[in-house]
Amino acid sequence: MVGVTIWRLRPENAGDDKGAVRILRPKKDSKQLVKYILERIEEGKPIPAGENVRLGIEVPRSGYLYVIDREEYAENKLGDPVLIFPSTLSLNNAVAAGRLVMIPTDPEVYFESDPQPDQRGELLTLLVTPEPLNLKVGPETTTPLPKEQFALWEKRWSVRTERIKVDGAADQLYLEAEKAAAEKPKQMLTQDDPPPQVIYRVAAKPGDPLFVSVRLQYR
Repeated sequence: MVGVTIWRLRPENAGDDKGAVRILRPKKDSKQLVKYILERIEEGKPIPAGENVRLGIEVPRSGYLYVIDREEYAENKLGDPVLIFPSTLSLNNAVAAGRLVMIPTDPEVYFESDPQPDQRGELLTLLVTPEPLNLKVGPETTTPLPKEQFALWEKRWSVRTERIKVDGAADQLYLEAEKAAAEKPKQMLTQDDPPPQVIYRVAAKPGDPLFVSVRLQYR
């Protein structure tokens, strides 16, 4: 099973949980420093343009994580595959059970939703392999992938996947325990910590890579 959580950055409110992680950064179009927090976006809810988001990913076993993005347009048309993790921001893509992978890995960096006029969303593919793939990360923060290469992975490793929505996960805040599991090598998540927002149960054979598609919709 693979867990996925989508976070958005918003200004701190007076009633927010004291255990939530505070992030001090300049207010948009201003030098004034403001405290922000990360809040879970309701699963399936379209993301407004201009939103700053991060992805949280949890995997069931040790391996190597790759995240490929394809822009999704009207009539189910897909853009070319682009590798967004690993990248020059984080070349280390080794993952393990009990760890939380935040993407982008740099806590100061976020994806900003900036859809094209006819763009409906993004189709993300999460690929967890037992051994590293022979891929070269380009000099930019994203790396274009050959369509033929991605099509081969999809044909070889795509299997039936069950999507399980976790009740009560919407609007939860990013807590210190989650931050520690993402940034401290020996810190692990426990059953007392918040579960991921959505769980994907993958019908993969033991030892096979995990191939999961996650759709993000734009408003």
